Amino acid sequence: MSRTRALYALDRLEEADDLAGRAAELGAIDDAFTQMLWRRVRAKVLILGGKPDKAAAALEQALARYERKGNLVSAGRARVRLAELEDAAQRRSRSMRGGPTVRAAGGAHAGRADRCDGDRARH
Repeated sequence: MSRTRALYALDRLEEADDLAGRAAELGAIDDAFTQMLWRRVRAKVLILGGKPDKAAAALEQALARYERKGNLVSAGRARVRLAELEDAAQRRSRSMRGGPTVRAAGGAHAGRADRCDGDRARH
């Protein structure tokens, strides 16, 4: 999975998603680490690809696994991403209705998937 995260960090999203898909297919169902990580990478790719609903589903699955395994740090990160997705959905909804919108500090890319958990900064 570190290769998948490296491809994501390099903005090679299609390749990262392909490898995450392979991990999903080949990873043992009881290999919790692989099962959690491929979902997290897939969620990041889906977010950047403009598919927040599918990303939320992947994050919710990863969150459930993190919680079952007692991985509180990763569960917290998944919760933050889910909250960010919800916030973005609400802003889009207000924007479509013509209501006021609030932009995040830091410009258009301030809310990118890599900002909340620091994967790109660490790897």
